[in-house]
Amino acid sequence: MKQLMRTATLAFVAVAVLGCQASTDKVDSPVILTIEGSTTIVTPGFVSVSDSQTAGWATIESMTLKTVVKEPNATTSALESVEMESYQVTYRRADRGTQVPSPLHESLFGSIAPGSTYTLSGFPFMRLSQLSTPPLSVLATRGLDPETGSATILLNVDMQFFAHTFSGKPVASEVKTFTVEVVP
Repeated sequence: MKQLMRTATLAFVAVAVLGCQASTDKVDSPVILTIEGSTTIVTPGFVSVSDSQTAGWATIESMTLKTVVKEPNATTSALESVEMESYQVTYRRADRGTQVPSPLHESLFGSIAPGSTYTLSGFPFMRLSQLSTPPLSVLATRGLDPETGSATILLNVDMQFFAHTFSGKPVASEVKTFTVEVVP
C-alpha cells in the first residue's frame, strides 16, 4: 500500500510539474526586449540637487530599446510588435549609506516591430519627487549626507522597461544599472 501511495504521489508531482511548464510556455512572449549600448546621462554626468538648471529632474540623454525574436528563423508578424507601457527606476546606494529615494514609475508610449529599435532621448530617471525627499533633500539643505558625512551621494540607478506584444503577451527588459553622483 505504501509503495502504491509513493507511486501515486510521484505521478501527481510529475503531472503538476509538466503542467506548470506547459502553461508558462504558453504565456511567454515571442520577443525579448533589450537595452542596447550604454546609457548616456546628460552632461556633466552628475546630478546637482540645488542646481536650477536641473529644474527638478535628471534625464538620460539617449537609450535604445530593441526587440529580439526568440526564434531567429521563425516567421514574424505584426502581433509580435511591442507596445511600450512604462518604465521603473529604483535606487541603491553605491556608498556606505542606506537611505535611498523612492522609486520612479513613468508611463511610456511607442511601439517596436520585431527586430527593430526604439531610441529614447531626454527622458527622466529622477524627478522632483526623488530630489525633494531624503536623502537628497538633506544633501541640498545641509550640504552633507547625514549617514556618511560626505558631500556627495553615490547611487546605483536600476532601470527596467515594461511592454506587451500586440497579441497581449507581457514583455519586460532586463534591468540596466548605471551609477550617478549626486552633489549639493
